[in-house]
Amino acid sequence: MDYNELVKKRKQFNFEDLPAVKNNGKEITLKNPQNIEGGQYDEENELNPWSRWQGDLNAEILVIGQDWGGEECYREQQGIDSDEDVTNENLIELFKSIGITVRKPSEQYSKKIEQNLFFTNCILGIKEGSKTCAVDRWIEINAKEFLKPLIQEVLNPKIIITLGLPAFKSVNEIFKITEEKNYKLNMKSVLTKEYPYIQNDIKIFSFYHCGRLGVNNRSLEKQIDDWSILKKYV
Repeated sequence: MDYNELVKKRKQFNFEDLPAVKNNGKEITLKNPQNIEGGQYDEENELNPWSRWQGDLNAEILVIGQDWGGEECYREQQGIDSDEDVTNENLIELFKSIGITVRKPSEQYSKKIEQNLFFTNCILGIKEGSKTCAVDRWIEINAKEFLKPLIQEVLNPKIIITLGLPAFKSVNEIFKITEEKNYKLNMKSVLTKEYPYIQNDIKIFSFYHCGRLGVNNRSLEKQIDDWSILKKYV
């Protein structure tokens, strides 16, 4: 499967048929970006909004986040990333700390320059409304249908960086990195400390998410220290 085929598959996928997740007594479902505003914000040939920012198909570094967010945010931002988004700002700082300059989303949109990076989320549907919720029920199917072919058939990256536990669980679905089942894992137990996980010659680094909630759990300063292990590999 090539990238165009994978994008086509995502655009035709019925995310709406996946099981709903309950949050404060309400059920939250996923929507395909194609089914929001008639797909007008999903016209690019990209796997998900994040890959519009960094989507080098020859990338040696693959970054996997959790999900792009809720439908309301997707509509407001017209399916593109903001320079002021906390996750994006912190991710730029984290890469800067290991000697890699990442251009802001707006700079890439105005003039795209391949930067040897590919960004994707492990959940490719957009969450209904503005709700936040646990995404574990959607990890397995998204990993099987999209993340696995992206890694093994399209990119073949040398390095995978996972941001947060859901992203690590998605990669674990593919490679069975840990002996523990996904439901038993926690971020402290899978955090990369001295050595990366290695599967099929791919070095896998598991870090905390760098969004607002992630830095509440582990400060940006500590995350920069965590990322320092990457310096010997990039």
